[in-house]
Amino acid sequence: MATRRSRSPVARRNSLSTTLPAIVGFGVISACYTNLAFAISIRRENGILKRTRGTPIAPVSYLAGLVGNVIVISLILSTLTIALGLLLYGISFPGRYLGLIVTIASAAFCFSAIGVAVSTFVPNEDAAPAIINFILFPLLFISGTFGRVEDGSALERISSFFPVRHLNELMEAVFNPFGDGTGLIGVHLFVIVAWGVGATALSLKRFRWTPRST
Repeated sequence: MATRRSRSPVARRNSLSTTLPAIVGFGVISACYTNLAFAISIRRENGILKRTRGTPIAPVSYLAGLVGNVIVISLILSTLTIALGLLLYGISFPGRYLGLIVTIASAAFCFSAIGVAVSTFVPNEDAAPAIINFILFPLLFISGTFGRVEDGSALERISSFFPVRHLNELMEAVFNPFGDGTGLIGVHLFVIVAWGVGATALSLKRFRWTPRST
């Protein structure tokens, strides 16, 4: 009878080393895009955003607080994920702290802006989960978050238009033990920031404080 051969500790460590960057990126996306899109959609449709405008709190300060909250959550998630990888799974970090900070900051800006923009298309509270997740999860799969996508494939070419794949590429470069420099790659960083700027512009144009039913 054939027996299954378990992978060696080195093989498992190498596999985790390539998976960890994607997990960190997914944590940032979940904290910033998903949480913010849900929070704004639900608060708008429940009239919370409308009532907030009648309080002494400046509307800009209120929104800044929501964005700041998800950014803090993304930082905590990233720190805990990396710490678990280092302490429990023996993964090494090549010391590219500047690259890691810039990557997380740019991703937090980009996906927070996209979360706000997507929330403006949610017609009601019941539709929020379907719309928000429908946009995100296909991109995660075709961008290689949950499994390697071959370079030059049709999926790779499609995903290259969206920021998720570029975030994965940046994270892999930051964690690559054989790379040089900070791990920052200009084209990937540019795409992420460009999506953030575009989403911010769209949010400013479409954002409303009152429920869409009114």
